[in-house]
Amino acid sequence: MTETHCMLDLETLGLAPGCAIVSIGAVAFDPEGYIHDGPKVQFSRSIDVLTCLLSGLTVDPQTVAWWRTQSEAARKALTQEDTTPLARALAAFSEWYAQLQFDSVWANGPAADIVWLEAAYRAIGERAPWSHRDVRCVRTVKALAGTKSGAFVGTPHDPVDDCINQIRDVQRAVRALRGRGAEDAS
Repeated sequence: MTETHCMLDLETLGLAPGCAIVSIGAVAFDPEGYIHDGPKVQFSRSIDVLTCLLSGLTVDPQTVAWWRTQSEAARKALTQEDTTPLARALAAFSEWYAQLQFDSVWANGPAADIVWLEAAYRAIGERAPWSHRDVRCVRTVKALAGTKSGAFVGTPHDPVDDCINQIRDVQRAVRALRGRGAEDAS
């Protein structure tokens, strides 16, 4: 039976739990080999930063300065006109997550995107749609497999493009681990 996993990526205005979220991206995938395609299996929202601040989330001036050094395409995430209030975006994400019945949620670091999104849920008095048992880390599986990231395809810091590249990293690592397992068994 094929499992369905969720790759998550956020763009934020800080690096600590409780930072303001600029955008959320997520993509459904199978670590063994495919990336789901289409609008129903991808989630993307630009967040109204004012609603983050009104919910108690914070902005780190150093992160804002870092954003100024990024490409124009990446900075576009900061200036989206079509934004969604934080609570509405998180409700939509929870609904999307529940509809796809994910087996796990992945992100590119154990103390970043997932922790930041959980803090945003707490800020609005809600819970993230996953169990702590379902959290997976791209960096960990790459380290275990001894693999590196491939060439980036798309726009860095576009959360959906980041997700797709992170999925390819996971799939590359899983293939390496499966191959190594076959060699070790002989």
